[in-house]
Amino acid sequence: MVPDGDPKRPRVAVVTGGASGIGAAVIAGLVNAGYVTASLDWAAEEKVSSHGLSISADVRDPESVERAVSRVLSTFGRIDVLVNCAGVGLTKAFLETSISDWNRVVGVNLTGTFLVSQCVARWMAHAGSGAIVNVGSTATVLGTPGQTAYAASKGAVVVASGSADAPIAVKRPVVG
Repeated sequence: MVPDGDPKRPRVAVVTGGASGIGAAVIAGLVNAGYVTASLDWAAEEKVSSHGLSISADVRDPESVERAVSRVLSTFGRIDVLVNCAGVGLTKAFLETSISDWNRVVGVNLTGTFLVSQCVARWMAHAGSGAIVNVGSTATVLGTPGQTAYAASKGAVVVASGSADAPIAVKRPVVG
């Protein structure tokens, strides 16, 4: 990894849910754009690679998030971009959706986005720069039968993203 004092050090991007799906594609794009990346994912195998870190983290747990972000900062000395891709889908009839189902989906999709964003935004505010991108879903506006918890959680991410008051650049959510 590039030492903290090196003026040629690359920009650093943290991607939640980077072990698969949209998160893995985002990491590939960021690496191609010259970023070093840190993937935070509960399913991640902890490792260091030529393009960054892979850190096992539960985005629903404040202590796990704090440890992961601290690890990124101790390794790279900065975070320039956060992309919240971690997400859990659920297709289950409304009347069959248990509170456990609801809590799991809302915990990862909404609470996880909040916790990681808040932790990283504190550092970005101190550093005076940074950008946060939250990934939403078309389910928030189209409504799909059986996706009550998923649509509600992603809809809340979209609304919360538009009302962020952190003194950093918070990008509008990506819907896709």
